[in-house]
Amino acid sequence: MLSKRILKILHELGTVGVMGALAAQMVLAVVGAGLDPEGHAVLRQAIHVLARTLLLPSLMVCLVSGVFAMAFHRPFLNAEWAIAKALMIPLLLEGTFLVVMTPAKTAAKLTARIAEGDASEKVQHALDVALGRERYGAWVIMAMFFAQIVLGVWRPRMRPRPAPSTEAGGGPSASSEASTTAG
Repeated sequence: MLSKRILKILHELGTVGVMGALAAQMVLAVVGAGLDPEGHAVLRQAIHVLARTLLLPSLMVCLVSGVFAMAFHRPFLNAEWAIAKALMIPLLLEGTFLVVMTPAKTAAKLTARIAEGDASEKVQHALDVALGRERYGAWVIMAMFFAQIVLGVWRPRMRPRPAPSTEAGGGPSASSEASTTAG
């Protein structure tokens, strides 16, 4: 059985891989904007390979290790922050596939067609749409992974704390009342 520390390391490495792959895709997309059609086609193919060989495996490592960590570490099952992270899993999976990987694959195919000489207005428009989806999708997924990191590090309480009882000396002290009103 995997220990808690090994799962945590795998989870962090997966997150680093996802965010690194997304950042690399964004940088390559910016660099590729000024290339000739053949160079752009090669670059788009490299972005697609990057998504397939780094982004997807890192995403799977991150998600599987997170699910196992929740399953094997009882306190995570009742932690609101961990539940919030778990509820984001379908959004991260679908989002990564639909708004990052699919447009990257589509853009690679379309740039190959343009490099082969099919520079019709329809193909160019489809490429522009795919590139826009990929660009904005990568930012959205990056923001979602950033939220996952914040939840994992900060571990906020999602529910308000119960109000202290005012019976039998259980009420707030004068010093805590003063600090509350002073802030």
